[in-house]
Amino acid sequence: MINFIMDYWFLIVIACAIGYLVGRSVKGFKNLPVEVKEENIINFLIWAVAKAEEKWGSNTGNLKLREAYALFVQFYPDIALKIPFETFSNWVDKALEKFNEIASKNKKIKDAINPDMVIREPKTEGKEVTVTTTEEIK
Repeated sequence: MINFIMDYWFLIVIACAIGYLVGRSVKGFKNLPVEVKEENIINFLIWAVAKAEEKWGSNTGNLKLREAYALFVQFYPDIALKIPFETFSNWVDKALEKFNEIASKNKKIKDAINPDMVIREPKTEGKEVTVTTTEEIK
């Protein structure tokens, strides 16, 4: 046992330092005021809403809400157990408002999420390239 400690002392010190930093950040989050915690969660949910929007597209509100909830439970399991789903849904509504505001100002985000985005078929030699929208494919 002593040989192991002497051979790998630096790994033990690194593991202790990482554990200390993780514990300190968790403690720091728990000590934040409720308003700041909620703002941090809503900022996370903006990302979750964007991922769900990208994955499921338009007219799939329930699927996108559940996708955002699954991501929330994955990243904030302790908070997910303590809040009702209605509170989470209200947070998602706030995040969606902020996301729409961001998307309206940023063309790259709007183009990435837009359900009517243009799909270009790959070029083939000697054939004409056609452009269709997702509405025509459905």
